[in-house]
Amino acid sequence: MNRLIRILIILAIIVPITTPASADDGPVVQAVLFYSPSCGHCHKVIQEDLPLLYEKHNTQEEWFFVGEPPGEETSELPPIVGLMGDTLQILYINAATPLGSELFGSALLQFEVPETRYGVPNLFIGETSLVGSIEIPELFPGLVDEALEQGGSPWPDILGLEEAIELLVPLQELEPTAEASTGGTPTVSVNPNETVTAVDPVPTPGVDFSADNLSVWEKFQLDPVGNSLSVIILIGMIASLAVMAVRWRDQKKTKKRAKLHWAVPLLALLGLAVAGYLAFIESTGGDAVCGPVGDCNTVQQSEYAFLFGVVSVGLLGMLSYIAILSAWLIDRWGSEPLADLAKIAIFLMAFFGTLFSIYLTFLEPFVIGATCAWCLTSAVVITTLMLLSAKPAKAAFYRLRSN
Repeated sequence: MNRLIRILIILAIIVPITTPASADDGPVVQAVLFYSPSCGHCHKVIQEDLPLLYEKHNTQEEWFFVGEPPGEETSELPPIVGLMGDTLQILYINAATPLGSELFGSALLQFEVPETRYGVPNLFIGETSLVGSIEIPELFPGLVDEALEQGGSPWPDILGLEEAIELLVPLQELEPTAEASTGGTPTVSVNPNETVTAVDPVPTPGVDFSADNLSVWEKFQLDPVGNSLSVIILIGMIASLAVMAVRWRDQKKTKKRAKLHWAVPLLALLGLAVAGYLAFIESTGGDAVCGPVGDCNTVQQSEYAFLFGVVSVGLLGMLSYIAILSAWLIDRWGSEPLADLAKIAIFLMAFFGTLFSIYLTFLEPFVIGATCAWCLTSAVVITTLMLLSAKPAKAAFYRLRSN
């Protein structure tokens, strides 16, 4: 049984099954969170931040969902999963599903959310939209307290949400299928007459947002526009490698000195700025400014943002562009032998950088399921540097070999 089903089953066991909370019992705050299955920021918000509010405000909770009941025959995330507490109630809406995408589009239009804030996680409470794993945990707790003081907050006025809520069904008690841990594993109450052994460690109430169970096509569909752009640039980089190889083989073995193109230092500076920004985002965990295309934050929060899980890819890019700029300075003001070595070094760094960018660009649409526009910019820059430095590097190579 896949990981999602295990988590849903465990949640059904560890969360007390009660009747849905009613506003007559006290003020209730209701909010909607849109997420993507491959979104690292979504995972943080739901698994780390929101449970703190549940613990603070709720004494009773029940899980609901829309779609096929979890079981052996389904591995897909439901389009809507709702936690109905006696004080705080939140709907988790999967924006990668047809129903979730439709509701998300309606919410963005109705609340007049700027295009620069179209990313996920995107939480709606009252008439307020909160975006990202920094803004939501910083502002949402205060909005909940304020709403409670004012007597509660109903579901956001999103076209189609009321009809979707009517489709919610409770997650009934399910038989545990995971093997019980041994050695001091806590027991939790399911009903007054029964106790069961919980899996150790007990997962935080929430939804599993891993995209591991999605097919390649499903991952691609998470961001069809951005991922299509990735594929176009990926094809362009591979074609550039082929063109460069043909030109390298067909060019005459000339020793005539060829100057580096004037655009080389400008492109290296642009690449340095882009890589520096990505390194900052990766090191601080902040939200990147992504623009209307792609989902940079999902890419930057993925395991592929760090080489061997340690070195930031953005930092590696910074070091590469700094090295290219240094080699350009040596070529411009160094002796002839050093200038020749610098030309060859620039070409080799750009060549291997292009190969690495091809690998990273392939991961975005087909493995991660999201595209980073900043990463694509760096990929185009390094590929252009490779093409511009190929001819001067070849001439420098033959001059050095003849000496």
